[in-house]
Amino acid sequence: STHIITKKNPDPTGDHILSVRISLSRCIDGFAFPSTINRKDRRIVESLVKDATESLTDENAEGGAYIPIYSMTNEQNEDLIRRN
Repeated sequence: STHIITKKNPDPTGDHILSVRISLSRCIDGFAFPSTINRKDRRIVESLVKDATESLTDENAEGGAYIPIYSMTNEQNEDLIRRN
């Protein structure tokens, strides 16, 4: 389920928050934990997460991108680390 914590924009001017990283560390209902999941289910989970991130419509989510780790260039990886 989706839970809205607040509708208030924490950075209305856009001067302070450059990016937000979301870390998923729990199991998605119906799937095993990442350390024990099989390849087929891992692909399904990836598809679910990709669809969820691409469907974000909040104005604060603009400019975001879903990039699978296995297709990231070294430059994208270094940029992600630098920004977060």
